[in-house]
Amino acid sequence: YQRRVHGLELGGKCPAIIDTSAKLDVAVNRILGGKLLNAGQTCLATDYVLVPKTLATEFVNKCVDYIKKNYGEGQGQRFNQDFGKIISIEHAKRISNLIKTTSGQIIVGDVKLIDENERFIPPTIIVDPSQSDAIMQEEIFGPVLPIIAYNKIEDAINLINSKETPLALYVFAENDKLVQRVLKTTKSGGACVNTSVEHVLDHNLPFGGTGNSGIGKYHGKFGFDEFTHLRAVVYKPTYSKSFVVPPPPYTDIFYSIALKMGVTGFLTRSQRRILTIVLKILKVLVLVILTRIAYKKRHLIGL
Repeated sequence: YQRRVHGLELGGKCPAIIDTSAKLDVAVNRILGGKLLNAGQTCLATDYVLVPKTLATEFVNKCVDYIKKNYGEGQGQRFNQDFGKIISIEHAKRISNLIKTTSGQIIVGDVKLIDENERFIPPTIIVDPSQSDAIMQEEIFGPVLPIIAYNKIEDAINLINSKETPLALYVFAENDKLVQRVLKTTKSGGACVNTSVEHVLDHNLPFGGTGNSGIGKYHGKFGFDEFTHLRAVVYKPTYSKSFVVPPPPYTDIFYSIALKMGVTGFLTRSQRRILTIVLKILKVLVLVILTRIAYKKRHLIGL
């Protein structure tokens, strides 16, 4: 075995999509619970929320109530021992600039409460920032949550796909078809349905990013496999001296067969579909015949 020497988890802008079928109280608790953990300084924290326009006001109000209930208001937030400081003054200044330069509406988190030297950034909710704002262009890594209203789910999916691949994606919905649609039409390192962040806690699941959000994965055996090179070895008997490809000269028939074996296959796509259907029918017939035989044997034994 040969060890590999790379495996990077690089973060990114993790989105949360809320569907009209979602339970808003669940979404608020689980999005903000993960977002404000360590003052937003985690790679998996939700970086922005996409919510239907019909639910936007209700969702924002519930977010405001959550912050007031758990972190207080105004200057009281500064002395909340359960709310952390930003890691450095430089980082606090960067987050402060993201807030001050946004074109969105600041609903919670008065700019006057920011204290860069004390590394304090209050929990902040920003509604409908422009996609050209810096806060929508780079990972926030702080206690600031942009909320964007959308008309159709296609708009939300297209917005996510217009950005670099995120480390995680969160879907909140009771409609399973909608969940599957979002998961199938987007890319991310990992994903959660009706929660956020929690997939990192399960060591039976691989954790890592893809594209700009990371290289490789780890957790349990996934980490071992990631840093291990599996070497392929073929043992071939020597009773014949021939090689898998015969020596030249080669005829046109040989090239035609080689092409079909290596590239196109011997059947067309429609022929393969028909063959698949036929094989499925044969499988059912065999099962029926075997079932009848087994039934007759049991009947004879019973007599």
